[in-house]
Amino acid sequence: MPEKLKIKFEKKRLLFNLIFGIFQIIISIVWLFVMKDQILISATWFLLGVFQLIIYFIERKNQYLSISEERIKRITLFFSKSLKISEIKKVTRFRYSYSVETEIKKLSIGREIIASDSKKDLESFFDSLKLNYT
Repeated sequence: MPEKLKIKFEKKRLLFNLIFGIFQIIISIVWLFVMKDQILISATWFLLGVFQLIIYFIERKNQYLSISEERIKRITLFFSKSLKISEIKKVTRFRYSYSVETEIKKLSIGREIIASDSKKDLESFFDSLKLNYT
């Protein structure tokens, strides 16, 4: 296993966040010029667009999962969840997700938002654990 493995988001997800954020900012600017007396609505659209762009940049930089020698970590906007690889007892594959379990914790990994080349890397990582992988 490499020193650090990054499981990437699907490109469509990242592109959607980028386009939708830009679209919201454009809507806010248009709304500001069309309805000058409704600045609150324009500011709301602008803030939503900025927030969407922040999500895009954070997801593009950090990606979805980070797997190091000792930890698997799911990176989210506000909270990250990680498991020690040595404590993993079971990996279950569902139609749309994986469930990685220790004695105490459980980590759900969405399969739909993982890039196809990263899915192969994740599968080979799970195979390397030599667990009861179902």
